[in-house]
Amino acid sequence: MKRTFLLFLLSLPVVFCKDISAQGFLKKVAKSIESASKEVDKALKLEKTSETKPATEAAAAVQGTAASLLFSSPYVNNLKPITPYFTENTKVFYVESDKDFGNNNVAYFDFTNFNEGGIAFIKDPKTGKWGAIDTLGNQIIKYKFDWDPYMGNSKPAPNITDGVFVTWGNNFKLNGTVLVDVKGNVVKNLPDIYDFSNFTGGVASAKMNVVDKKKSSSYRTVTYPRIVYFNTKGELIYPEISFDCPGEMYLDLIAPASFANGRAYYRDYHKKRWGYIDRAGKIIIPAIYKNVSGFREGMAVVQNENDYWGYIDTEGKTVIDFRFSTMPGSFSNGIAIVRKRGDDNASYCFMDKTGKIIKENMYYVYRLPEGLYYVMHLSKQLGTGLEMEILQYNSETSAFKTIYSRKDDATIEEKMKNEGHFTEKWSYSDGIASVDGGVISKYGQYLLEADRYGGPFSYGLAKCYVNKKGKYRPAYINKKGEIVIIFEEPEF
Repeated sequence: MKRTFLLFLLSLPVVFCKDISAQGFLKKVAKSIESASKEVDKALKLEKTSETKPATEAAAAVQGTAASLLFSSPYVNNLKPITPYFTENTKVFYVESDKDFGNNNVAYFDFTNFNEGGIAFIKDPKTGKWGAIDTLGNQIIKYKFDWDPYMGNSKPAPNITDGVFVTWGNNFKLNGTVLVDVKGNVVKNLPDIYDFSNFTGGVASAKMNVVDKKKSSSYRTVTYPRIVYFNTKGELIYPEISFDCPGEMYLDLIAPASFANGRAYYRDYHKKRWGYIDRAGKIIIPAIYKNVSGFREGMAVVQNENDYWGYIDTEGKTVIDFRFSTMPGSFSNGIAIVRKRGDDNASYCFMDKTGKIIKENMYYVYRLPEGLYYVMHLSKQLGTGLEMEILQYNSETSAFKTIYSRKDDATIEEKMKNEGHFTEKWSYSDGIASVDGGVISKYGQYLLEADRYGGPFSYGLAKCYVNKKGKYRPAYINKKGEIVIIFEEPEF
């Protein structure tokens, strides 16, 4: 059908030509059809080829990324990223506001990504109270929560873990802190907790008021903070890393770290140093380090008292000496990114788990998913320009393979300005990462462009701002770029 239609279109100029005889007409039609047939076959063949063989290996690998997202790239110039768009199913959620809700700066409207169970928190710009919606845009918790704690320090909206979240007791005319379920009902009151973190892996850190018996009297009660931890049932846990901190009412509370390789780092509030615990809260590695990272592939990066960095195993044994003056990267696929002191133009290196440098003299390196690395070199031909390549590392053969490369005559300053998103700390999930301005693939290719994109995707949705008739509105979009929920002021 497609071939017949194209032949007809290509033959029209001959059919409607006036200055020809009947015989000439038929000859010209036949010749035109023959010529058109060749062109159509050629076009259809190219079309079929382009459908089955993308222009680059990078493009081929990205075709199946992130559910049906289209993509573009500085390396595949004929493809463009998706800009969020409205559909007939876009849900409008109306928001009352005392301000011009449609101006370019709508940061005063606070809304979160979707939590456990497909619930997102939204803040009423008129009252300052928080409520919650589901992924269909239905409000399931009315505006009633205030997350501005005592002493005026605001907190981020909570996350839901095991069906509960933590908030202030004064929202329910109770003292201290409360655990609340997804219907907005109080599950448990923790009256002595006056400051808290969100849950991380089902654990929250907190400050508890403790009566100082030595300083208290019948006329007054003196308290001091105790750093404690509690689970989603409101039970106190981790007694080994609870600390009494008299005289430090305003000390900074640090949220619990996530576990990896069976270890999570903790803060010793007395020594002002870091160590590691197991999942039961038992101290495995004492707090002797100035700075630490989480474990990855059985090793963690730590900083000693001399300000040098090295690597330890899960029992605290040094496995790569403390010889790095700048913090090295964590291991992935058997290698880590480290940086030499001195030459900023070629200081990045790859190191294996024995501490051996296996590739060096790189201008910039960033780890991508699935054993891929984005690498920039100073151009040997251009001097001031940069060459970019995407490398794949094979841990079995300890060899690098170039997946894609490109040379450019732009200066370093121009390059970094034009491709500044490559300097972001990307966090990948399902092969895509959130960056300022949208979503990128594992090759650094823009899949979706959105203003003030606030990913990552959760329950299939991510928050951003969309341009509607020149005015920016907060919204949730899906991976196809469809605007699923948009927040608007009533028309009247």
